[in-house]
Amino acid sequence: MNTTKILGEAVGIQRQDIIDRTEEQTADGLTGAVILGRFKRGRFDAPMEIHQGNIRGQLGYDPKNPDYIAVQDCLDTDVPSVQVLRIGSKNNGNGGGNSPQPHHPISCAGATQEAILSGINIINGWTKPVTVDIYVNNILVATDITASYINQYWTSIDALKNNAETLGYYVSGDSSRQETFYNPSASNITFSFVPKSDGIYGGTTYFAKDALTISANNSNPTAFKDPVTGTLSFCLSG
Repeated sequence: MNTTKILGEAVGIQRQDIIDRTEEQTADGLTGAVILGRFKRGRFDAPMEIHQGNIRGQLGYDPKNPDYIAVQDCLDTDVPSVQVLRIGSKNNGNGGGNSPQPHHPISCAGATQEAILSGINIINGWTKPVTVDIYVNNILVATDITASYINQYWTSIDALKNNAETLGYYVSGDSSRQETFYNPSASNITFSFVPKSDGIYGGTTYFAKDALTISANNSNPTAFKDPVTGTLSFCLSG
């Protein structure tokens, strides 16, 4: 009896070999994986669904960034979408870092020397404080700062105190929860307050993205609060 893989028109049974597809890539999406990286834009608090149609808008076009390239290469394999979580540089212990501010670019057009914010009316007694990261001129100056009566930390935290002295600006506050930032220096200064951790007080959760708001008394037109991320930013004119 002859055995053959190709039967042709002869009478008999044709044998079909097993096809091993265990190493082949599929295009069903990376549902269980999250790509971590540093990007120009995007959320820090939750993964984003990135696809070919929104990668530039969500992450910021950055063709020389290895993390951006990794995401693009993944999408180029015909994967419909990937989950991406943006990360930033950690504080280096000296009151600074080099990670870009995680939100839209800050314009200083029309900026004034003063900006006024409002914070949560709680000083002590937090079970877990609500916190933000603070960027000045695109540099991470202090991380995990309690976002209630935030002006006090420019006197109690060396990184913030030294930053204000170096750049020549002032931060003050009052009992009405107003936080006033004033710049008498000759140069523009930008600020960003990025939500870090939600807080708990008296059994109530206070969300980091809602901790700081633009005061009704503010007249600086550059003050902006991102409705999605909760990041609050502004420019003080020189």
